[in-house]
Amino acid sequence: MKKTLIFSTFNEADYMAVMNKLDAEGVPYVLKSKRSNEFLGSQWSNLNNHTEYNFYVKPEDEGRAYKALNQK
Repeated sequence: MKKTLIFSTFNEADYMAVMNKLDAEGVPYVLKSKRSNEFLGSQWSNLNNHTEYNFYVKPEDEGRAYKALNQK
């Protein structure tokens, strides 16, 4: 079954916040991360984190996931 991308970030604080919100609401997700070297040598080379975090959910969980992400 195809999963839907609901959130993508390079920021570790955002990654942790999204993970905590989804976990708190019991929304199952798949996290895929990939380290990127494409920024090396560019103006972004001073960034500490070159890892992209992508959160995916099943289509039937998409509404619950967005509701969880929009909670404070």
